[in-house]
Amino acid sequence: MQISRRNAGEDSLPASHTCFFSIELPPYQSEAAMRKGLLTAITYGAVGILNT
Repeated sequence: MQISRRNAGEDSLPASHTCFFSIELPPYQSEAAMRKGLLTAITYGAVGILNT
């Protein structure tokens, strides 16, 4: 898995590319902000997958 920096604001969500096994993280200022962004992306991503 490759983790790279995403050129977006801190309030943006992470982006993932499952076909390339990569995730792009915005430049979060704290671990708490990163945790919140990751949990939000996982929560809404799972709902999107289950509802399609």
